Amino acid sequence: FFMMSWEGMRQIGGNVRLSPVATALQRNGDFSQIKTIVKDPLTGVAFPGNAIPANRLDAVAQRILNYYPQENQPGQLNNFYALKNAVNRNDQYIVKLDQRASQSDNLSFRIIRNQINTWDPFDNTGDPTGQFGGARAERDSLLGLTYTRLVSPTIVNEARFGFSRYDFSKWTGTAGLDVTAALGLPKVVTDPKLFSFPIVDISGYASMGGDKNAPSASVVNQWQWGDTLSIARGKHLVRAGA
Repeated sequence: FFMMSWEGMRQIGGNVRLSPVATALQRNGDFSQIKTIVKDPLTGVAFPGNAIPANRLDAVAQRILNYYPQENQPGQLNNFYALKNAVNRNDQYIVKLDQRASQSDNLSFRIIRNQINTWDPFDNTGDPTGQFGGARAERDSLLGLTYTRLVSPTIVNEARFGFSRYDFSKWTGTAGLDVTAALGLPKVVTDPKLFSFPIVDISGYASMGGDKNAPSASVVNQWQWGDTLSIARGKHLVRAGA
């Protein structure tokens, strides 16, 4: 006996986020359109006209602004509209094989594998602009083998072996992107697997950057085995196993 099946799902859904981003004037240091007083951090004195002079704009911040989205809606509150697609892909495979090797021997083999791949532009990133996003991959595998031996008309032995594996990983949309040098930031990691865009939190504005908990990965393997001996004597059945 042989059986094989596949079940799959493909899903794409749009997600919408509204968030506040710096206006064109604010990107150039002009905060005259807001009530909050912008002060010189060195002197504590307010900047004239609530505008930061061009020679006082931080070079790193200016480079980060190149990655920061520009307003696409009027006003200062929720002036950035992001429409991004989330993708979900799921595949499940099942294979089963039963083989009667002889009148006394039977073999049964089965394997089940489930694969899930997702992409979420706003996945646990704290970034409502949808520029970074997060991807996840899950792999569940189950393998089983059973050998049944008819020792005699009243004695049956069954040996079983099983293996399961769970493999999980997630990463950001900028995984492997090393921008520390381009931004003028000190490099704190040297492993390319850990490279990603830095997380930037700006009070009152949309944050940017990848998932704080990515990249991450884990693998769990489990093995199982067992054996059962069944003996029939008249009206009685005795079983022993491990």
